[in-house]
Amino acid sequence: WGLPGIMLFQTIRQFYDGLGNTRPGMVASVAANVLNVILNYLLIYGKFGFPAMGLMGSGLATFIARSSMGLGLLGYFYWSKQTSIWRKGLFSSFVEKGILGMLNRMGIPISLQFLFEVGAFSFTAVIIGQMGIHALAAHQVVISIASVSYMMASGLSAAASIRVGHFVGLQDKAMIRLSGKQSMQMVVVFMSFMAFLFIGFREVIPMLFTDNHQVLAASSSLFLIAGIFQISDGIQVVGLGCLRGLSDVRIPTLITFIAYWIIAIPLGYWLGVELKWGLSGTWWALLAGLSISALFMYLRFFTLLPSFTFKPAPVPVLLSDEV
Repeated sequence: WGLPGIMLFQTIRQFYDGLGNTRPGMVASVAANVLNVILNYLLIYGKFGFPAMGLMGSGLATFIARSSMGLGLLGYFYWSKQTSIWRKGLFSSFVEKGILGMLNRMGIPISLQFLFEVGAFSFTAVIIGQMGIHALAAHQVVISIASVSYMMASGLSAAASIRVGHFVGLQDKAMIRLSGKQSMQMVVVFMSFMAFLFIGFREVIPMLFTDNHQVLAASSSLFLIAGIFQISDGIQVVGLGCLRGLSDVRIPTLITFIAYWIIAIPLGYWLGVELKWGLSGTWWALLAGLSISALFMYLRFFTLLPSFTFKPAPVPVLLSDEV
């Protein structure tokens, strides 16, 4: 039941992102997370007269928070001056097949990109599960922290996609190149800092999660590998964002499939299980997949750009001081 709310939120948030206004989505996300924490406290434990619902209370809190995200952003869309020119006649016509087809041609490959990458990390957990509970726990500790740096890099990726798309609209190749180049430079600087934290504090960070000595030792070794692949992870996700700004999604999807499912997953099984490298073997394989993806995303963007041809807009361009 929480899916309609989160889907509504994502749709309107992406609309605002396309306008270069990322603040509404951020405010809605932060507010919903705060609401979720408060409702979890009230409904799980039955505080301040609320019923103690346990797990069901947590589910209800999530449903309310997700619905609030979608409805809150929808309300902002209807009352914001910035979107007044788009509200006119929003529901006055049926879905245009041409536009719907264009969205699907872009959206389906992008969804597959997420599926191939996230699915690879999830399947790696299946392989690691065969190595015992301590190995799986260590994997979960490190992936939880690595996901934080990845989400920050994803923000830069979204910004890169917006800026590249903006200059595609202006048909300015020089600024497209500059936007892509600076986005990658920014993510390298940020992910280098994260690599320093991961490697320098690899024995400290796991203590936030557990005091089990076996998990601590395994987590420490994984943080070393996670630190090394931070830069590759950043470049590949920002490279994807830059290419999306160029509406180039099919080749990047193929790259992600090959890097993760043809190389990383089989290599992880071979190193981790067949050669008995264990937990570290599967993570070295992930490093290889991320590095290959990063290299080819980088090359794809900078080799595609010189021959890139601008296409006429499929819909009339709205010119307004409010945009």
